[in-house]
Amino acid sequence: MTTDSIPTYEPSQEQVPETVPANKVHLFTLADKRYYMDKIVPPNIAFKYLRDIRKRGQETALANVIYDVMGDEAMDALADAEDMTPEEATQIMDIVKTHVVGQLEKYTGK
Repeated sequence: MTTDSIPTYEPSQEQVPETVPANKVHLFTLADKRYYMDKIVPPNIAFKYLRDIRKRGQETALANVIYDVMGDEAMDALADAEDMTPEEATQIMDIVKTHVVGQLEKYTGK
């Protein structure tokens, strides 16, 4: 599995580089498949995260926003990645959280 800073699970050397869609950023690679998240988090997702922190707590809010940002396909791939380490899981969650919080800061001008 890779993010821009996580090593991959044994990628194929024959993998053809994929073009990153203009509105996406690479999040991780698993079994030679690249997964992306939106470059710009929609404002409602960012504010939903803040609302969920207040109403449901940090852990639930983070779980919800990760799902919202990554989508079904990426979540299913991660859920089925039996050899993922806790460190890799934490890095992916931190990347998504940092990305969402960064978008919030842009919206609020901080």
